[in-house]
Amino acid sequence: MKQEQIEAATHETLNEVIWLLDRLKAISGCSDEHLAKSLERLASAYRKYSKPKAISYRS
Repeated sequence: MKQEQIEAATHETLNEVIWLLDRLKAISGCSDEHLAKSLERLASAYRKYSKPKAISYRS
């Protein structure tokens, strides 16, 4: 992929995430702060559990 394509896809994805967060906020009535804290917890869990597992090789 060309850099321009990557940037366009990233921008489009970001816009979709923002739209989803706006919808979630409207439906749930949560504050921006509450959503931010929830997203921080989600990101932390994702980083913790999405790390590639170490593979040990036997000689």
